[in-house]
Amino acid sequence: MLGACASSGAAETLTMDEGRDDGLADLTIEMSVEILEGDVRVILFKGADAYNGGKPLAQGVKPAAAMLTFSVEGIEPGEYGIKAFHDVNGNGELDTNVLGIPNEPFAFSNNAPANFGPAKWEDAAFTVSAPATLHKMEIK
Repeated sequence: MLGACASSGAAETLTMDEGRDDGLADLTIEMSVEILEGDVRVILFKGADAYNGGKPLAQGVKPAAAMLTFSVEGIEPGEYGIKAFHDVNGNGELDTNVLGIPNEPFAFSNNAPANFGPAKWEDAAFTVSAPATLHKMEIK
């Protein structure tokens, strides 16, 4: 599943030349965080159908730190998307106001914008390539 460990910048995806030799990929997600309390929750989806309401491939939770690193190993290369939120108050949910607008920081892969709902798959999708891929994002 999705592992996490504490470790700037804008969204970026890099394919690394070293790593596995079995055709699968290791994905590392680096995320910068502005508020250093609560937990950061990351959900990884493979493909548009999963991202748009299907089952996540992996999930991870990590106490907030200025820079977080989440890792998932041995996944198929392909198109993925990430949804993340910073559960500042620790209640296990993304808190919203009466209009459904989040009160807590959140992010999508590629730092894709959320306009009247979650970021669109087309904006959030990124490619995971073998043997290893690094995806950087910010949670605001």
